[in-house]
Amino acid sequence: IYSTDTGSQSTAKTFINLYGENTNGDKRLQGQIASAPGHNASNAGELHFSTNNSSSALARRMTIREDGNVGIGTASPSARLHIDQSGNTRNDGLFIERNGSTYGLNLYVNSGGYGVIGGNGGFTPDMIHLDFNQQDVGIGTSPVNQYKLEVYDGDYTQMMLRGPSYPTLRFKADNQNSGNNGTISVGANNSFNINPNNTTVGISIANDGKVGIGETSP
Repeated sequence: IYSTDTGSQSTAKTFINLYGENTNGDKRLQGQIASAPGHNASNAGELHFSTNNSSSALARRMTIREDGNVGIGTASPSARLHIDQSGNTRNDGLFIERNGSTYGLNLYVNSGGYGVIGGNGGFTPDMIHLDFNQQDVGIGTSPVNQYKLEVYDGDYTQMMLRGPSYPTLRFKADNQNSGNNGTISVGANNSFNINPNNTTVGISIANDGKVGIGETSP
């Protein structure tokens, strides 16, 4: 298939039209694969994939540009896979379904502008919300209070930090000296320790409830 049309770079020049019969036995144009010169080099080319919607009009669904970028819902993909949602629900986003099941991973941007990671199909929780403007993260909730990390799961919410021996939560102040790293950790014999920096012993609570201040073995 060859075209000598040298018009607009993004306008399709060659076409493969796919016809079939509808439920009434009428022949209808069902889909189309087309090529265009592309957006950049004069010897480049891109592909357009279209389907026929319920109004019997072709609508472009996917574009593969000359640089290899793939667009779904957009004619100008700016990344290797660029999806332009037609709405703001989970069904407008990306759904990766587990083999042999009815549920899987779902990624989409909601009406509030938050990136949402959750489920679809048999399970539809919105688990992680990403605030692109404030760079905040919410788990189980949108991060409405501008905390870097906000977690919500109703009453008696629990979080667990696990490690094989001494799980440690560390706090570091970048604008202070390197030794100023406060920690909350589990120590030897299941003690619970709160230390102000790397070298100073703060508060240690032994597994029998005894409390030591500046002492690791109360």
